[in-house]
Amino acid sequence: MNQLILRLPVSVKIALAPLLVMLCLLAVALQSFIGNSQTSTALEAISKTSLPRIAAAGNLKERAVQLNGMVMQSLAYEGAGLKADVIKALDNKIGEEFKALGVMLQEQKKAVSAKQPEAMARLVATEAALKKFERSALDTLDMKSAGLGTAASMMSTAESAYAELRKQMTAVVDTEMAQGSTAATEVGKTVSLVNTGTVILATLALLLSAGVTWYCNRLIVEPLGQAVAIARDVADGNLRHHSVQAGSDATGQVLRALGDVVQRLNSMIDSIRRGADQIDTAASEISIGNNDLATRTEQTASALQATSSSVNDLAHTIKLNAETAVQANRLAGEASRVAQQGGNDVAEVVRTMDGISAQARRISDIIGTIDGIAFQTNILALNAAVEAARAGEQGRGFAVVASEVRSLAQRSGEAAKEIRGLISASLEQVEGGTTKVQAAGETMKRIVTSIEQVSTMVAEISRATAEQADDIQGVNRAVSDMDKNTQQNAALVEESAAAAESLRVQAEGLVRTISVFQVD
Repeated sequence: MNQLILRLPVSVKIALAPLLVMLCLLAVALQSFIGNSQTSTALEAISKTSLPRIAAAGNLKERAVQLNGMVMQSLAYEGAGLKADVIKALDNKIGEEFKALGVMLQEQKKAVSAKQPEAMARLVATEAALKKFERSALDTLDMKSAGLGTAASMMSTAESAYAELRKQMTAVVDTEMAQGSTAATEVGKTVSLVNTGTVILATLALLLSAGVTWYCNRLIVEPLGQAVAIARDVADGNLRHHSVQAGSDATGQVLRALGDVVQRLNSMIDSIRRGADQIDTAASEISIGNNDLATRTEQTASALQATSSSVNDLAHTIKLNAETAVQANRLAGEASRVAQQGGNDVAEVVRTMDGISAQARRISDIIGTIDGIAFQTNILALNAAVEAARAGEQGRGFAVVASEVRSLAQRSGEAAKEIRGLISASLEQVEGGTTKVQAAGETMKRIVTSIEQVSTMVAEISRATAEQADDIQGVNRAVSDMDKNTQQNAALVEESAAAAESLRVQAEGLVRTISVFQVD
């Protein structure tokens, strides 16, 4: 058995004690579960059987008392001379109550098992007493018609039967209470046994787990003591060969593995010592190369700074050009708007001159009409003068009037001709002015078109200049980024040089550190 335990893995040895504890706890839990199940079954039996039967027995007793009171009440109603229908209703209720009590007793008997003969005997005696009380009470009620005296004499018999019934019912209640108390006592005993068993099993589990823990601990700790001794030698720098005497169990495997580790450390320390020397040489070469790279990086950084300054100047110049182009674009826009406004004004003048020309033609037409009217009036006046001459003395006055009218018509015609001449001259001047104004309007349109083209070209120049400014700014940022990166590279070169120097120093320290180990 001891050899079997020795061959077990360490994990199994460590888990053996908790496993036994768990098994013991499982046994305790199983024992508690069984005890609790028995207790629960007993309590359920008390709850579903004993308590309802006790309550039913008490209810029977209480209703028997009420029934006896109802019989006495019927006799009192008869003596008080109440109405017959009231007394009859009470008597009927008494009969129904007797039947109900009989049914309740039958149900109580059904609830009693064959294993409870005492309770069954009590119920049978109670049923007989109930029937006797029922006969006596009903006979007493029937004798009321023969006189209260006869009924009262019968009532004494009924009272004796009621006393017997009450006695039997009290015995039934006492029996049910005793059986319930017995069941409760059994439950208490079961609980006590469960608790006692739980304590005993828990104590055994504690003792067993403590013993197994001590034994397994001894099997694990003693071999590990040898491993600790080897580890201390390694900590002191002694890596020479150690003879390990180990068994076949897990701790023996640990000891053998520790011996292998010591041998590998021996080889590793020797390799590290040779590698540290090589690292020292390489670190020195890296340090020299980093110094040269740092010098070239500083020169590149200086050149980039000069380039960045030139690009900044160029960006400033392009920015000024862009601002000038924007200003020229704004002025060209203003000139375009002024030219458009001038064109609109010239167009308005053209429309006004066209209106004046149209009005002049209209006036000329009206003057022509007036001239025609004067000509017709002159002809009519001439005809009137001829007719007046023919009339002789009678037409002399009419001839004078006709002569005056003719004179007026002639003057009107002459005036109309003069006005027509003036209007014709004015119309010619207006048409000439209209032609010149239209020519001026066409010229303004060409000016507006030219200014718009100039504005478009200036806008294109402004956009191109802005794009160039953005491109120069991008170049400037790129140069700045290159400058920053170069400076960062310079810093990295310095850090790399420092790291190489630190690596060389650490390699020397590593050589000094591993020199404390004693190897084969």
